[in-house]
Amino acid sequence: MPHADVAQCPWVADEAPDPSVAAEQHEWRERFQQVLGKLEPKLRQLWDALAARKQLAVIADELHMSLSKVKRLQTELHTMLIAAMGEGAGLARA
Repeated sequence: MPHADVAQCPWVADEAPDPSVAAEQHEWRERFQQVLGKLEPKLRQLWDALAARKQLAVIADELHMSLSKVKRLQTELHTMLIAAMGEGAGLARA
């Protein structure tokens, strides 16, 4: 997950030893995968590139888009993920 703060969002860390926290982690990850699976192809490609920590200029080149278009898509992606997962989901801006 791009730039997630593990201290604020323990569900992005390795499986927790506490069974109740581990269950929450599993539920969150499952829901997150469902959200990613419903993304439009360009948004999914952007997510995958951001998750791989690629720079926006590299992503723009790979997706054959202008840098400003990629930045707009990044904003759209961020907004969609926050709406789907909640404000405290650890989806910090890249």
